[in-house]
Amino acid sequence: LFKYTAANPSHTTGRVGRRSENIGKPGRPTKEQKAYTPVGWISVPGLPKCDGALKLAGDGMEPILRGGDIVLYSRLGSVAEIFWGEMYLLSVDTPMGDYIAVRYLHRSEKPGLAVLTGENSGFRDTEIELSKIRAIAFVKATVRMNSSK
Repeated sequence: LFKYTAANPSHTTGRVGRRSENIGKPGRPTKEQKAYTPVGWISVPGLPKCDGALKLAGDGMEPILRGGDIVLYSRLGSVAEIFWGEMYLLSVDTPMGDYIAVRYLHRSEKPGLAVLTGENSGFRDTEIELSKIRAIAFVKATVRMNSSK
């Protein structure tokens, strides 16, 4: 678990590719989310307030983001707050279960749908229903550690 320190710090836990409760539902964090104990701290001078930080797993955003990078994010209150074309951490309800990823979010030509786009050309764009988004957070910054020691 990482804790981002800013004017009004808060925290969360987990890794992208795992459980959606780590991101939080749109809106305020739950009591369970507030109860997590931070295992680390990140302080980035000049960065606006963030709600949490997660360590990434997977390669859908390579070469911009890699597994092991840390994303600092702010939760959105609803999908109405989306800035189309920006990078988001999101959890989407699918027939196969939760799909959790960091992707660019683009408006679809079809009403009520959005398109998730990654940097890695090995991944296809994915069209999703906005109503299936369980949790969404705007990626404000990323941290890359070039050494694990």
